[in-house]
Amino acid sequence: MSIIILICSPCNANDSYFHLQDLNKLLIGESVKEVLKCDLQLEQEAIHLVREAISCCELEADYISRELLADILEGEEEHLDWLGTQLGLIESMGLENFIQFHRHE
Repeated sequence: MSIIILICSPCNANDSYFHLQDLNKLLIGESVKEVLKCDLQLEQEAIHLVREAISCCELEADYISRELLADILEGEEEHLDWLGTQLGLIESMGLENFIQFHRHE
């Protein structure tokens, strides 16, 4: 499951559109290995943000949101582990064999 949270607000009350130029840079790989590495980097950033959010919930005694975020964190950490495993497989079996192996799934 992927969860994307985007908060947009106009720069001022007269703006009728949102300024999205300040969003983080997109990480798009040009090969299978680059895609996995980009996803790994984004996952690490997401885990950091979710942990910060959990800390904020604990400070505010918002244990319902903390529990929801803990579930999200668990999924993010599992995905991070999966990505690391895939990159390890690429290193051990080579990119061509990795692609061939996953082609039949």
